[in-house]
Amino acid sequence: MSEPVSGSSTKISHSAVAWLGCFLAIGVMLMILVVESRRNALTRQQDSDIMVRIAGVGGTDDPVHERIRLVLEGEGIPVVMWGSRFHNVTVLRSEATRAIKILRKDAKERGYWIHFGDFPDTEPLSDWVYAPYAQILEHEKYAASTDLGACLRHPDVATLARGYPQIDRILYQRIPLFQSCAKDQVIQDVSLEQYLKPGTRKRRTTLFQIFGDQGEVHIPINRVVGEDD
Repeated sequence: MSEPVSGSSTKISHSAVAWLGCFLAIGVMLMILVVESRRNALTRQQDSDIMVRIAGVGGTDDPVHERIRLVLEGEGIPVVMWGSRFHNVTVLRSEATRAIKILRKDAKERGYWIHFGDFPDTEPLSDWVYAPYAQILEHEKYAASTDLGACLRHPDVATLARGYPQIDRILYQRIPLFQSCAKDQVIQDVSLEQYLKPGTRKRRTTLFQIFGDQGEVHIPINRVVGEDD
């Protein structure tokens, strides 16, 4: 009667080993998942702690520097500003979108100069057109189906562009909203210029910054700039 018992014990032993192997494999997989999850979380945390440039302001405009610090720090957003003739406004990447929204609203209400976006990699498109706004829109190059043509037809752009007797030059550029952001997070910069005195740099200029798909507009400049001679 002892032989059947021995065979049964062998079968049970093999089954136990198989189950133990399964449990060990599952345990190893769970450990790998936990480690990978923690590594990804750490990477995200490290990324969010990187300071990124979101805007620039005049280097000698101390009241604006103080205003930006006051507004952002009042909202719990740490800010570092540095530069010489042109100061960079940098915040934590995790706070970049919120900081931009706050500063856009404040700049509009207070009327100070601030230019949003990262440093562009290329020079802007520069077109000398010497034509009224309505005539420019008739040109195929500025059709509504083009990026620049769509910008020129934006209601906020059109309202001010119609006030130009003649537009001498158009500058256009697409720039990242802030460092290392997604590729579709861009600002479209459109400048209109009319030179007021031949042989000088004195000109009327309006700069529009058009944000993303929503088409929200920030206008850093809308005035006469440059010198008479």
